[in-house]
Formats: sequence, C-alpha cells, structure tokens
Amino acid sequence: MDLLDKLAILDQAVTPTMLSIPAGTNLTDAVTAVIEMSGEPAGAVNPSDQTTRTDTTWEPGTTLLRVVNDLLESANYFSLWCDGWGRYQITPYVDTKSRPIVAEWEEGENATFTPDFDHLEDIYTVPNRVICVSQATGDEEALVSVAENTNPQSPYSFQARGRWIDHVEENVETTGQTALNDYAARRLQELSSAMSTVTITHLYRPFNLNDAATFASHRAGITGRHVITKYSIPWSETGLTTTTLRKVVEV
Repeated sequence: MDLLDKLAILDQAVTPTMLSIPAGTNLTDAVTAVIEMSGEPAGAVNPSDQTTRTDTTWEPGTTLLRVVNDLLESANYFSLWCDGWGRYQITPYVDTKSRPIVAEWEEGENATFTPDFDHLEDIYTVPNRVICVSQATGDEEALVSVAENTNPQSPYSFQARGRWIDHVEENVETTGQTALNDYAARRLQELSSAMSTVTITHLYRPFNLNDAATFASHRAGITGRHVITKYSIPWSETGLTTTTLRKVVEV
C-alpha cells in the first residue's frame, strides 16, 4: 500500500473557471485562500508582506497545487510541503548554505547507511549564468535579473569553463526587483546542484524535504553538503529508509 501526503488533495482539485488574483494582493493571504478552496485548512503560514505585482490569471482546469506554487515562487518561498503531521507548511526559501545540518552520513565502520548507493552526475547542461525576465505590466517594462557564477573554486564557473552557459526564464512572476534578484540567485544555485545526486538506504531518522545533510564517500570522491530531495519510509519496523540527496555546489 502506498500513501500520499496531503499535497495530493490540491493536485486533484482544479479551478473550474478562470481564476484571477488582482495586483496588490498579499501573496500568503492568496495562498491561504486557494488552499481553503479545497476544503482543507491552510496549515502553518509564515506570513509575508509581499503582494502580487500584476494581475495574475490561471486557465480553467489548473490544479490548485500549481496555483499555490506559482504564488509561492513569486514570493521566493519554498514550494508547498507537508510536515510529518500532515499540516501544510508555507515557508520562505532559505539558501542551501544557510540551512542547519539535520543528518551526517559518512562511510566507515560507524556508517548508518548500506555500502551500496547510486550516484548520478551530469554536468553538461549546468549553467553558469541565469537570466530571469519578469512580465511587463502596462507602461512598465519587464524587470531583468542576471545571476552569474564567477567563483573560481567552482567547476562550473565562467573562470573554470572559459565561456557562458546560459539559462533563461521569461515571464517570471515576481513582486519586484529584489524578489527577482533573489529568485535568479536561487535558480543558479539549484541548477548548479541539480545534476549530482546520491540515493542511499539507511536507518530511519526524522527529517523533512529540503533539509540539509552531509554525505561523504571517499572511495567515490563525494563529500560535502547536500539537500534532501526525496525519501521513502517502508511499512516495517526493521525496514530501511531510501533517501535521495542533491549535492550543493558553491556558486
């Protein structure tokens, strides 16, 4: 038997008609209202004073989860997630380098994970420059933000590669230049890290998605800070948890 968290409720509920949220609407208030459209309480909300910059519209048939995450993204919040008690969590994004470490996994005689693990890495498409362009509003031109990896210690930086590898995102919903700058920096960090993942099997320990952890396998040449992106807990007292970790690359 597979169990789903309560995000499935919002993923199965859609907007029956065109949904519009006017410019100047408080973003976390809007998220709360959309969640409550499903009949569920909004859960734990970290409120923001940011407001929508433009009138925002979703077509009929758009899932409520998509609407919620679009709004959260424009405020530079994490995507909606559920804690272990099934409560929706509306939380601001925290840079991967600033998150507290919740678990440390290292090979050796005291290791708490099995010796076999999967490691996937694909660096070909990792960008070193992210360009984000917002939607234009009436007489106002679109906002533009550029985030560049110029860290000489990074294997993906301009200095290391000798050329720009660009990733462009257009029509980004944002509340203003500061939020767009934060979003561009976030996307550069995410895209720089997304191509190196490790999947391990280990003894159960409590944590949440997006938590930070360290992983070290000297025989595989993998060390450093990672982010928990996926985990599966078995229905067995003696079963082992399977967790996927994404390496954090400094930019």
